[in-house]
Formats: sequence, structure tokens, C-alpha cells
Amino acid sequence: RQPLKRDSSDWLELLSALGAENSPPGSQAVSQDSLLHQIESREALLKDNSNPLLDKVHASWELESLERLRALSSLQEVEVPFMPVKPIIDGFVSEPWDTSAGISMEEPRFVRSLQGIGELKIPWNDRFDLSAKLFLGWTEKGLHLALEVEDDHVTVHDRDSHTWTGDCLLLILDTLGDGGQTPRNDDQVLTLAFVPPRQQEEPEIEVPEGENGDEMPFPEEDDEAEEPEGEHVVVRRTDRIGVTYEMTIPWDSILEQRGEAVSTPWPGLQMRLGIAITDDDTGTGATKYLGLTPGMILHKVMDRLWEGCCPDLLLPIRLVR
Repeated sequence: RQPLKRDSSDWLELLSALGAENSPPGSQAVSQDSLLHQIESREALLKDNSNPLLDKVHASWELESLERLRALSSLQEVEVPFMPVKPIIDGFVSEPWDTSAGISMEEPRFVRSLQGIGELKIPWNDRFDLSAKLFLGWTEKGLHLALEVEDDHVTVHDRDSHTWTGDCLLLILDTLGDGGQTPRNDDQVLTLAFVPPRQQEEPEIEVPEGENGDEMPFPEEDDEAEEPEGEHVVVRRTDRIGVTYEMTIPWDSILEQRGEAVSTPWPGLQMRLGIAITDDDTGTGATKYLGLTPGMILHKVMDRLWEGCCPDLLLPIRLVR
């Protein structure tokens, strides 16, 4: 079946198994309050260390299912405030960021296992193992994001690995905000992480042109990945364990992706946002990730990023002034 195919019998069966109200999607009886109550009960079970491991395994699976059902039912649109002053992208969340606001990602519902062989049965440990708070804003220069992450083991991202190794921020932006079950041309992805410098290869001995009858070779193309547009930084936090990601995505990049003829934003502009942070506590491979919404389901293999992306389940955002 398609992941988002709304089959009434499947819906009724799943809701019944999870203890939610027995009504098909779209019914007023399946309220956000009902699903939220079920989600919070599973989270309370996971937080109680006296509960048996098997109960926590079941609660983890049910929690992920319920959170996806809640996202399918309705995702609250988030207003992105205008910032009179452009923030300095230095990894320190201070003025003009409103640190009293932000989107908290501290509950177990945001922590999910990376799919694949050896998948964790209980991905959530505690808030200090993996949690975050997201801040959003905009100016005429771009869309600004800051993410303060609590992580008791910060590891370097291996960009050459076949699987997610090390900690890494992944951001998906549905620039048109039109959703869809699968990604489209207007969707863009950005990654940000601690990465070590590439080791320099031994220099080759150059042979002058004409010597030994050999022609000068064409210069080799640089295989370095292009840097993301705009400003971006990731730094270790000074106040507690973890890191801070901070970035500005220029409007030129966003509006060009939307196919707009203008280069300046406007209040009311709608998009969808997805954020995931991989967590590798050992340096041998990430086992879980922090996800803003269920719109990004990550597999251990990096090349399968787009397979688990569902723009319909990304967070709707709207610029306000």
C-alpha cells in the first residue's frame, strides 16, 4: 500500500489497536486532543524507568504511529516572525533571536530510530541524550534558523561514508509549500555538520608540455561538494553539552526554486519545513535521529534520504510581519 493511502479499514484497525477513537480520517471524532492524549501516555511510559523493557518497546512503536496519525490529521501552521535586525550567524543565539519563543523538540515523540539492519527498538533515552529547540525568523536578506541541540556525545560527521556516521543536521524546504506524497523539483535539502578537513593527497610530479612526447593533461575537476548558499555555522555550546546550528538561507535561492520572478519575500509567503538531526554516540554510525515532524523518515543509508521524505507531513510555515 502507499504510505499515505487513506483506507478506512486500515485506519479503524490502527486506531483501535492504539486506543484512539474509532472514526475514519476526516471525522470530527478523531480530534487532536484525543491523539495528543494517547501520545502523552506513551511518553509517560517511556520516561518511567521502572517499566519493563518490552512495554517500552511497544510504547515506542505506538508512539511513532500515533505521531504520524496526528500529522496526517492536521499540522498546525507556524508563523515565522519578521526580525527588524538581521542576526549575526556566529553560533550564539542571542539578540535579535527571541529565546523565550521557539519550537521545543524535547519529548520522546521527536526521537526516532534510523531504519535498517539493527534498528533500535527504544530510541529515546532522556532529554540530555538528544533534544533541541528551534528558532525561526526572516528579514529581507533571507530565512533565518537557529537550533540549540542538547547531545551528551557530539561526533564528527563522515561525509564520505555510505551510511549516516556522526552527527548531522538535515533540512528540507518545500519552497512552494504545496506538499505532496513525494518530493518535487521545488524541494531543496541542506546539510550542516562538524566535518574534518580532507586529507591532502601527495602532489604529483608535473611533466612539462612536450617532454617525452606527452601532452599536458586536462586539469582534474574538483570533487568537493558545493557549499550551501547563504551563511551557516555549527559550534559547540558553551553553556551546556551539545551544539548550535545557525544559518541564513538567502531569498534568491528560495524564490528561484519556487520559479518566482521576484527576489524579495512578502508577508504571507508559505512553505513547508523538515528538520532531522542524526545522533551517533559512538562514532561508528548513527542509530537514531531527532525529527521535527514525521515528514522525514531516515534510513541508515544516506542515499535513501529522499525515499522517506513526505512533503505533506513537513511543518507548514508562513511569514508574518
